[in-house]
Amino acid sequence: MLENINILVLGLNGSGKTEICHVLSDKKRTDMFPTNGLRLFARKIENFAVTFTEIGGNEGIRNIWHHYYPKAHAIIYVVDLADEVAINESYDVLSNVIKHRFIQGKSILVLANKTDLCEHPDILDFYERFPLETLANFYQSHILLQCCGHNDYTELYSGIDWLRHRIEIDLQHLKNRISFDIESGKNQNDSRSRIRRLTSMSQVRGFLRRPRSAPSVATSSARAKQGTGSFSRSRRLIRKNRVHSADQGPNIAQQEVNGVKVEGNTIPENVSGEAMQR
Repeated sequence: MLENINILVLGLNGSGKTEICHVLSDKKRTDMFPTNGLRLFARKIENFAVTFTEIGGNEGIRNIWHHYYPKAHAIIYVVDLADEVAINESYDVLSNVIKHRFIQGKSILVLANKTDLCEHPDILDFYERFPLETLANFYQSHILLQCCGHNDYTELYSGIDWLRHRIEIDLQHLKNRISFDIESGKNQNDSRSRIRRLTSMSQVRGFLRRPRSAPSVATSSARAKQGTGSFSRSRRLIRKNRVHSADQGPNIAQQEVNGVKVEGNTIPENVSGEAMQR
């Protein structure tokens, strides 16, 4: 029974990933368009049914590479050896790939491609600019560097054989790890969805509980002048109905009870109880 193996083919845009995948799958290429999404190529290699998953390498598509890391058994990383400007950027991108927790420890085949377009390809100079040994030691990954070019794929096939051997050695560990990483990725996505949902609910609740705006200064001043506040009315009523005692002198306030004027703080006997109740 064949074991299903998934190998990611990554690299910058224009590095030659699509051409290499066509060579590995024994397919003739019929178009020259760059890969703006992903392409799948299949091939049987001994006891493995290998799927080569090529993903586009422009900056926008590189943001989705990490979604395919958990299911990968190994990586093929393609570098355009003829593009001097892009070599440093390519190394930075590879560093970001290998340090991802779903990639650390997995085997990586680095292909220095398009040697046929270089007049004097200096692999030692490339190795100095691409310090793979540092990455391999730091992230505990097996990395092999091979060169290839148009109509010269000898090192490509030997590199694939090395990659198959590494997968065969670590197969059980890789299967367990892939199952764990897939489940871990699902739990992480569920947690992020829950956080976004709770954040959205908190924002809605905060909006509903938001206090009403305070009245403007002009409105408050107008109300104070008109005496519309309950506190202002109460003070005017108290001043109007205040009763002074007799010892306060001749300026004695008069209080009217049911039409009868009363001086001082005593009520005459001729005022009936009915009047008092009113």
